[in-house]
Amino acid sequence: MTEEFTCGPETDSEFFYELRAVFDKYPDAAQKYSIHCRELEHDIMRIDLAKQVGVARVEGNQITTVFRDGDDGAVHGHCCEWEYTGTGPTGWICVMQCLK
Repeated sequence: MTEEFTCGPETDSEFFYELRAVFDKYPDAAQKYSIHCRELEHDIMRIDLAKQVGVARVEGNQITTVFRDGDDGAVHGHCCEWEYTGTGPTGWICVMQCLK
């Protein structure tokens, strides 16, 4: 069964229009970032990123991601994905740590 995703520039056109303006304004920084649809994690896998953090590692030519409780202290990777929550000192929380 193929799931239909309901995110992207076709469905959230105003949001992507605004992001385009930011990417155009900061082209050097924009080269380091991409936009990720989280329907797979939220809707299909039922991952709660408020309670869990993804941990990604390179295995050969693949990137493997596992999700762990955010406060288990088992992983100390470099944050490579943030979610804007509007809370805390910056409004952003780390939802993905990347290991080298």
